[in-house]
Amino acid sequence: MSYDVKFLSWPASGNHLIAITWGRIDANGFKELFARLAELAQPLFDCKVLIDLEQATYSLEEAEVEVIVDELKPELWPPHLKIAIVSAPAITQFDQLLTLSTALAKKGFTVSLFYSTKAAIYWLAGMQTS
Repeated sequence: MSYDVKFLSWPASGNHLIAITWGRIDANGFKELFARLAELAQPLFDCKVLIDLEQATYSLEEAEVEVIVDELKPELWPPHLKIAIVSAPAITQFDQLLTLSTALAKKGFTVSLFYSTKAAIYWLAGMQTS
């Protein structure tokens, strides 16, 4: 698994972390990615996180999703956090991330899943897509 995380801060729209991933990601890779994002986001207020998985391949079983989410600690993430996840194009991969995003929402995270980076950015910014 490979990923790159960028930090952007704009006075009008707050703090942003953008994680772009590529290659094969297994459950441990997802745990590593979320741990890194939590570490970077922790000192930030009103943080918006974009996780771009369009160029990644993954195969997550439901049991693996449970393990990933169970290890997350919402108290280590900043308040007012929003997470947008952009799926790889295959419907099976979208479905796996739907299971992940639903589990994250049940854990208290504000999260949404998208096929399009543009739609994810609009959602994070609180804007309507046209």
